[in-house]
Amino acid sequence: MDTNVAELLYPKSASKEISFMFYNYKKINKLIENRRETIMDRMNGSTRAWLKGINQSSNSFEDIIIKLDEDRVINRYKHWNEFLSSFFNILKTYERPIYYRFIVLKYFKNLDNEEIMEILNVNKNQLRDIKTKVIWLTYKYAIKDKLFELEVQNNVAL
Repeated sequence: MDTNVAELLYPKSASKEISFMFYNYKKINKLIENRRETIMDRMNGSTRAWLKGINQSSNSFEDIIIKLDEDRVINRYKHWNEFLSSFFNILKTYERPIYYRFIVLKYFKNLDNEEIMEILNVNKNQLRDIKTKVIWLTYKYAIKDKLFELEVQNNVAL
């Protein structure tokens, strides 16, 4: 993969989401649980809420159960969790293992750039290029896994 770094394009919003998911990969289940608790806290168990829920959406127990099953944020976290598990295996096995090492050092161990450069034996420009390539490669695979719907809908071929 000797692609020129200047040719690697991805939206800034995708870069932010990918970085967020890398930083929080080991805590995705906790993020899901926090989201569930937030939804559950909205539950109104009164008879009035149940009666109101017969004709319209309310925060009754039944509505909360439906919201938990259909919650877009929870489903996205689950999708990212599955995607990243297989993506990391792809990085270690088929792509460049240095990319996976970079992710572990930068996002899991939260080392600063100086420490990462020393461990990976790279200079500042090479480190910047590795980060760009990691985000781009993640974005490319994430599109194939339909994590970025707009790109999938527009049939962007990378």
